[in-house]
Amino acid sequence: MERNKVLHSVLEIPGFTRQVRLGCLPDERSVPQGVKFHIKIGFYSPLQAESSDELEDTVCYAVMSERISHLVEANEYKLIEKLARDVYNDVTSLLPNDARLQIKVHKLKPPIDILTQGVYYTVGDFSL
Repeated sequence: MERNKVLHSVLEIPGFTRQVRLGCLPDERSVPQGVKFHIKIGFYSPLQAESSDELEDTVCYAVMSERISHLVEANEYKLIEKLARDVYNDVTSLLPNDARLQIKVHKLKPPIDILTQGVYYTVGDFSL
C-alpha cells in the first residue's frame, strides 16, 4: 500500500464490552472481568455498500462482534497484549485486503488500586 494514499472512510466501534477471563494469576482469571474493545477500520476504497445499501457489501459489525465474543469466551488470557493480538488477527480475516485495523483493549478494573482508569493496550495501524 502506498504511504501517501488517503483513507476514504473509517468504521469505529468504540464501546464493545465483554467479560473476559484475564489476569496474571489463576485466581484473577477464575472470575471474568470487564474488558472494552475500541475497533477502528480504515478503508482506502469506497465500500460497495455506500451505493448498494446492502449488508453483504460491507463489513458487518454484528458478525465481527459475534466472532470476538466467541473468541474471548473460548479462551483465557494472562495478558491484554495477547488478547489484543488474538482479536486483531481474528478481525483482520473479515476485512478487505487494503483495509487498515486498530484494536484498543481496555482492562476496566485491574487489581491494582491506584490504576483507577484501568489499563489500555493498542495494536494495529497507528495512522488511523
